[in-house]
Amino acid sequence: MLPWWCNPILAMLAVSLPATLYAYWLPADVYVSAWRTAKYFDAYYGLCCAAAILTFATGCATATLLASRDGGREAESDPGAGLPWAAILRAFDVTTGLCLAGYLVWAGAAISRGAGPAEVLAVLSGTKGAASQMKEVYLVTIPGVTTLTQLGIPAIVLGILAGIRFPARRVMPGIAAVCVLALVRAVLHSERLAVIELALPGVIMAVRRMGPGARAWYSSRGALAVAPLAAGVVVFLLFSGLEYFRSWVTFYAGGHLDFWTFASTRFAGYFATALNNGAFLSERLGPVGAPYFSAPFLWKFPLLREAAGTLAPEFGAGREDSLLMVLSRGANPEFNNGSGLLLPYVDLHWPGLLLFWGAAGIVAGASYEGFRRMKLAGLVTYPILFIGVIEAPRVIYWTDGRIFAAWCAIAVLLIASPTSRPAELTFDALGDKLT
Repeated sequence: MLPWWCNPILAMLAVSLPATLYAYWLPADVYVSAWRTAKYFDAYYGLCCAAAILTFATGCATATLLASRDGGREAESDPGAGLPWAAILRAFDVTTGLCLAGYLVWAGAAISRGAGPAEVLAVLSGTKGAASQMKEVYLVTIPGVTTLTQLGIPAIVLGILAGIRFPARRVMPGIAAVCVLALVRAVLHSERLAVIELALPGVIMAVRRMGPGARAWYSSRGALAVAPLAAGVVVFLLFSGLEYFRSWVTFYAGGHLDFWTFASTRFAGYFATALNNGAFLSERLGPVGAPYFSAPFLWKFPLLREAAGTLAPEFGAGREDSLLMVLSRGANPEFNNGSGLLLPYVDLHWPGLLLFWGAAGIVAGASYEGFRRMKLAGLVTYPILFIGVIEAPRVIYWTDGRIFAAWCAIAVLLIASPTSRPAELTFDALGDKLT
């Protein structure tokens, strides 16, 4: 069986519940002194978060219960029997190639703007202002091009999956190239999420692909049962290293805090201020009346972009810049996450919160069942959904525009796959039961 933390219910509880309690119990003066913002997150918003977590867990449990009626069990003797291995390998090649092409064009554009070895060394050496210049002048995002780089997410999932049937030398060069470029991006573009959104799916896929003989060592007493503790240390160290280039050398070095105190305060702040910002947005905006924050990718389409100005006049089409403006009126725009747990509440109050997290739970639960049973739909969707479960206290990852290309690539694979028939997909089986 899979380790406990792969389960979406337990993963949600392990991350979101402590974050909620921490944000609530933290005194108001700490918010002011550590992160320069008033405290808005009170018992009521703690209740909203608890309701979101409980609703998500209920949705997951419902999906698991309905899927269990199929009588399916976790794949043991022949992992991946019947999967379209040729199609998976082709999809890996295509997504990897497009991802690398996106990075190549992006790098070429940066060079054409004047970026060179001197500018890169300035960032790595901690030259004041070099990191912000690299991000805002040289590595400006290019619509469509930087979107291609996001195909590295399904490439990692498909590459590790393909490694079950094909030699490592067939997939490892592509996986390594995507990972190295993501790390470079995280440093030069101050984008930690570029690493996280590859690492989380990669780890959970690596656990899933282990054969029966390897599973004995991650029993309840085994190494993988306590892996989240080690992962927490690794994440903090990675965060600290990237934060050194991103903000320490540019803004905070030489202040009253040493680096490790600064890093730990900053790390905790990304969770506490996200929940606090969600409460602030609720107080400031009230119900928007549509899934403006819950499904931000929708409002980037031409016609809907115009409608956004009517739904949220303070935001309009420039959602990111306007969000910073709103936060500057009572919070700290330097910490600009709005809390995935609370944003559906900001959109539509209680109906929005319950509907969104109930539906998210059903989808995540059905996907996890397919993942557990080595079904194609679950194998290619759950590792990405898992990112959103872990990131729920900070953001709604699943509907963000940065993941749209990855979902499109996965949809093409599932539609084109010769085994993507209704009887073989957990989602379809679940849908039949619900109807």
